[in-house]
Amino acid sequence: REFSVSYQNGQPVLYMGLDQVRHLTRRTQARILSQRPFTSLADFFARVDPRPVEAENLVRAGALQGLGAIPELLSQLQGGSARHVGQLPLFSFQGAADANSVEDWPLAHKVAAEETVLGVGVSAHPLDLVASQVAAAGAIPTLDAASRVGQTVRLAGTRQSWRRAHTSHGDTLYFMAFEDLEGSLDVIIPSEVQRRFHQIFSGQDPFLLEGLVERDPSGGEPYIRAEKAFSF
Repeated sequence: REFSVSYQNGQPVLYMGLDQVRHLTRRTQARILSQRPFTSLADFFARVDPRPVEAENLVRAGALQGLGAIPELLSQLQGGSARHVGQLPLFSFQGAADANSVEDWPLAHKVAAEETVLGVGVSAHPLDLVASQVAAAGAIPTLDAASRVGQTVRLAGTRQSWRRAHTSHGDTLYFMAFEDLEGSLDVIIPSEVQRRFHQIFSGQDPFLLEGLVERDPSGGEPYIRAEKAFSF
């Protein structure tokens, strides 16, 4: 049910627990764990007896892909007939396509579904979905930017945290942790920049950030003073 770590070929793999799946009851989780493995969607239904919303969320989250491609599994779910608890599910499998011949969802579609059902995308980082735009924009990794104090740089990433503070002069500053595939950097956003690019900063999608790399005089850590932001 919970998150767990397993080592495969010497490398740690993080597993997301069933408790993260929306609307999945403890009863259904327990039956999945006690009855696994399953050989087909019909076998899964017969031995777990999930509610339709539970089965659909598991499919959309990618948890049942070992039983077929997501579009084919959803098609089978929609073809099921009404049933009562304790009865075998009545699926219309006649004419169902071979799972290997069904084109699966594109990566962006999978990640969007995972974010809805699990609260986070697990098939890919959001930046993976815009890799070509990131390269075309000339963005550099945060690790490289940290060594370019005094230079204006362009980064691509996502907002991880956000807070507001007031200076002794009465001005408002915004502080953001900006993360990419290699690390993160703190970002200071002046109030006028926040007003101009509020829509971009307030979203959850990856975006381009342009600003000056400065160094904190007290702690010595580099940060970005934001000047512009661009959505993909």
